[in-house]
Amino acid sequence: MAIKVLYTAHAVATGGRNGHTQSDDGIVSVNLSVPKAMGGPGKAGATTPEHLFAAGYAACFGSACEFMSRQLKLIPKAIEVNLRWVLVKLKAVALGW
Repeated sequence: MAIKVLYTAHAVATGGRNGHTQSDDGIVSVNLSVPKAMGGPGKAGATTPEHLFAAGYAACFGSACEFMSRQLKLIPKAIEVNLRWVLVKLKAVALGW
């Protein structure tokens, strides 16, 4: 089965989680900062990779809902996806055989 590429997005990040990221078209261009809650500087006006992921995932999921609503002939006035992305830390667990 051949894979047909429909679209490719490009972005460059410099400086890691306390840096900057930008799409190749320049539309997305944001400073990044580790939030204070995670021990970072929490720079004003900066976002996190988690916020960018949440926004993108919410948009994609909303599009999937719109597609399926059309397939089912259900036409809602609006579809809003409220997504919460949570970063957690788990204790290491030793697995024995």
